[in-house]
Amino acid sequence: MKKLSKILMSLILSLGIIVPLQIVKVDAYFINGDFDMGFMEATNRGCLDDLYVSGTTLRMRGWHLFSFSPPYSYMFVIDARTGLELARYMYTPVSRPDVSAAYGDNRNFGFDLSVNTSKFRGKTVWVMSRKTGNKTGDPSNIGTQNANLYWTSKIIYIP
Repeated sequence: MKKLSKILMSLILSLGIIVPLQIVKVDAYFINGDFDMGFMEATNRGCLDDLYVSGTTLRMRGWHLFSFSPPYSYMFVIDARTGLELARYMYTPVSRPDVSAAYGDNRNFGFDLSVNTSKFRGKTVWVMSRKTGNKTGDPSNIGTQNANLYWTSKIIYIP
């Protein structure tokens, strides 16, 4: 792939073709695991321990560890058919001694949310966790203040 890119660049330069400069914003979006931003390494891990419906309540319980410390934590409910956000909920991380012991970090990483299902009744959904520097739950302009975990393999129907 690198060889092909070099050949194309040489061709473009030799033909005098002017290519408009495109600036690409790189953000810290990634799925489970470690990532390397070139100048630093970070850990973005988590586990969705519970996702179930009881009556008109959706319960989401688990943990999300991000080695940077953005101030806001959100859970998103996503329509499994369309991929669109149905709802987002800010939460305050709770203690998870098991996670703290495993990673040697005493910050709070847990989440335990129970939300009303009226907004997504009749839908099949999955959830996403986001750590962000933006108080609205949108991604922050600072890449090291964004971390998403997508739990697309745990899908649930909301009756």
